[in-house]
Amino acid sequence: MLKNRVVSAAVAACLMLAACGGTSEETETEDASAPASPLAEFMGDTVMFDSEDGEEQFAEQQRQINESVVACMAAEGWEYTPENVEDTVFFDGGDADGLEWGSREWTEKYGFGITTQMFPQETVGPELVGYADEGFGGPGEEYEDPNGEYIQSLSESDSEAYYEDLYGSDPGPNITEEMTDEEMDAAFQEWEENRVIDGCYPQAEEEFYGPDDFYTEFGDEMDDMWDQMMNDPRIVAAETSTAECVSDKGLTYSSMEDVYEDFYERVEPMQEQVWNSDMPDLTEEEFEAMSDAELDAIFNQPPELTPEIKAELAELQAEEIELAIAVDDCGGGQRDQEDLFNEVRIEYEQNFVDTNRDRLEQYQAESAG
Repeated sequence: MLKNRVVSAAVAACLMLAACGGTSEETETEDASAPASPLAEFMGDTVMFDSEDGEEQFAEQQRQINESVVACMAAEGWEYTPENVEDTVFFDGGDADGLEWGSREWTEKYGFGITTQMFPQETVGPELVGYADEGFGGPGEEYEDPNGEYIQSLSESDSEAYYEDLYGSDPGPNITEEMTDEEMDAAFQEWEENRVIDGCYPQAEEEFYGPDDFYTEFGDEMDDMWDQMMNDPRIVAAETSTAECVSDKGLTYSSMEDVYEDFYERVEPMQEQVWNSDMPDLTEEEFEAMSDAELDAIFNQPPELTPEIKAELAELQAEEIELAIAVDDCGGGQRDQEDLFNEVRIEYEQNFVDTNRDRLEQYQAESAG
């Protein structure tokens, strides 16, 4: 089977942006037949989640994985019912209000979609902006585990054995909050190199997709391509022009990356304060002894915002929306940036494919062997 998953952060970002708008008339190159992602097209990874074909392809892949998991769990002596693949929700760029992501109307309501998408609408109240239960950023309907009733019928020890057979015993990388980015990268790398894949679900994914070895082979080149893209004169010039225009309006703007970092850093303490204040001070043993209804009352109830946090959030949302409108007025809105990025990305991806064609073909051949 062809192991063609592209797993580097650069590729993931490229494909994500391509899925958001890479196939529109505005973002296609002069050649109308040009693929939304030359690299994905070349590698045979054509799953674009905003297209009907992409959703169907993803769903079929998931069905095959589910079938393998069902057979594996049965061999271990368990019943297992997979989730309905058709229930998967694909982000379509819209919102519960019918607003199109990145449009002027969307920007006027949600700004950049940072502080306005941090809490549910029912939590912030009608005076502020939050995410709806359905649509952009929302948590969706309450989750129901199709295996919940069966698991409840098991003893505590059998339940633990069930989950271990399903998901495996791998504890994941040893990550702590005190680690630097470099230390976290090293921990992930050590985990990947020494990981023993067990459990029906991880084994099914490994069997279907194969190891994530694309980044091992092409990671350095992909990282270089990403850096070159983000420093392309066209992107730099557009950011500079937007920053100067926004400055003329009496506001401060350097880049979209800096904006996201700034607003996230200022709103995350509110989120941590809200969620931590709702968390009871219980021991691990006390949590384990709680019933499903008690756990649901803790984890599935909307958080509450104090008047002080609401006032602070209101100021932050107003600031974000004002800046987002100014950036949009200056030609640097999210749709404008997406269009330019896709134009640049397609060129760099095509150049990457042309430059590394022999190695990519060799990688495909070896992966298929």
